[in-house]
Amino acid sequence: MSEVKLMKKLSIRLAQSTKNDINDLKQILEDENHGDRQFTNGDVVNQAYRDIETFDDWEKVILEYKNNTQKGFIPKEEPELKTNLTISNDAYNGFQKIKAELSKYIKGRIYISFVIKMIVRASRLMRQNKLN
Repeated sequence: MSEVKLMKKLSIRLAQSTKNDINDLKQILEDENHGDRQFTNGDVVNQAYRDIETFDDWEKVILEYKNNTQKGFIPKEEPELKTNLTISNDAYNGFQKIKAELSKYIKGRIYISFVIKMIVRASRLMRQNKLN
């Protein structure tokens, strides 16, 4: 009997830099699969969550994000893109745990779109061997 994975559909606004990170990670994943599989944005976010599920060094990811923002690589007020993502329930529930962890480093309210940004960025950095 095959395992049924419960999924959640999100309609969310993502920053352009998050969309760029998703596209970068999508290319990495497709290259790793030798082009045998096409990934949706939801697939990429789900894979990113699986990659970082046991990750706990958010300070490095946040520092990299802040450094890029301060250097002008990411505009402070970048346009948002509305997108629909199909996320596994495991990933969605994990977002809440990560949100609590990120609140140790970020002042103010943390939205799911920021959690997705940090998850995708952490996964991309790990796969590029920039987090060790």
